[in-house]
Amino acid sequence: MSRILKLALPVMAAFLMTAASAAGMSSLAGSEWGMADTDRPFIRFEAEGRVAGDAGCNRFFGSYEEDGDALKIGPLGTTRMACIPDMMATEKRFLEALGKAAAFKRNGTKLTISDAAGAPLLELVQHDWD
Repeated sequence: MSRILKLALPVMAAFLMTAASAAGMSSLAGSEWGMADTDRPFIRFEAEGRVAGDAGCNRFFGSYEEDGDALKIGPLGTTRMACIPDMMATEKRFLEALGKAAAFKRNGTKLTISDAAGAPLLELVQHDWD
């Protein structure tokens, strides 16, 4: 019996350490997401509940809260440049969607941000801009 215990204890300890470290990590912190077919707009979830990105014309920054699959983004601040009407329309839709965020689902390299009713607002893919 002691031989089984000697083998099982290290395995259990490794499992518990992995579970504890995963529980303390945000599933969005350190990740960057954007549209599948273009480099803008994009959003980067940073450590300590900060968010930043490019809305299509202007850069934005602010805060986010993540609790399980619940997500709140904002308030957000932006730079105030003027761009062509199409870019401004894209930016407006993107920022409005972020402001309505209530939940998210991460599936590998895909991120769906949804509103409080569960309707998808944004379908994003993971990018690495570095």
